[in-house]
Amino acid sequence: MPAHFDNPTAAATSFVKERGCDPSKAKAKKQEASGWLEDVKNVGKSVYNYLSESASHWGSKALHPTGVGDFLYSGANWLTYGLVNGVVQGYKDRNDTMWQNPSTYNIINWASSGLLDTAKGTFAPEKPLSVEHWLNSASFALVLYGGYTAAKNISSTAPANTISTPHPSSGTGMLDDFADEGASGAKKTIDINNPVLDNIRTGSALKTDAQHAFNDIIDNYAGNATKFTLEGGDGINRTLYQLEGSLNGKKGIFEWIIDPDPTKGVTHRRFIENVGITGSPNARP
Repeated sequence: MPAHFDNPTAAATSFVKERGCDPSKAKAKKQEASGWLEDVKNVGKSVYNYLSESASHWGSKALHPTGVGDFLYSGANWLTYGLVNGVVQGYKDRNDTMWQNPSTYNIINWASSGLLDTAKGTFAPEKPLSVEHWLNSASFALVLYGGYTAAKNISSTAPANTISTPHPSSGTGMLDDFADEGASGAKKTIDINNPVLDNIRTGSALKTDAQHAFNDIIDNYAGNATKFTLEGGDGINRTLYQLEGSLNGKKGIFEWIIDPDPTKGVTHRRFIENVGITGSPNARP
């Protein structure tokens, strides 16, 4: 036993405290957890009371309308527990505040439909864990999710099938390459001919999976592809076309095989990921 302890009781008490088993601390933690649970219960009660009162208020107004417009407005609020009125009143309040005090905050808050107030109510609430705090937090989360979804949709609007080889007329590699400007500046179409476009498809070229059934517009660029001669085991020479590009954001090559037999035409049409020009069909990385 250490010399600075006068008795075994003191030693045992110190041992317990040093290991985080102090009864007084455990009691404090229990009280803290109990307080947090009580806050959650209070929030639940507040939400329930709010929804009940809102439904009762707007239900009563819908049953005793002053006109068709009042009936529709009250009915919409009854169905949404006052959400419609909250949105309308919010716009009115922000508009009044902006005109009374046209500060940068108020102008941005008005233009963003109350986004600044929502953020403030989420991260610096006057009453933490209150109904208003929870509603602001949920609204702000929905705004962030909506922004993320919109950005994702915008980024996905790029063509799924693109090629990197530029068209000789303009070098852009886009569909407009197949239109030319006349003297007046108006667009005029031009004819495109290559062994892929001018042929039928047979064999694996008819498969419907994503790698084989890529957008037909890519066939327009087959004339820019690198050509290779393939000698088959039957002694027949076939032509392989390979073109660098991307499919659904993944880089690779588009390739076609043309059989000299006009009844067979394009016998192979496929995109292969993470591969460059190889001169061999179905090459893997």
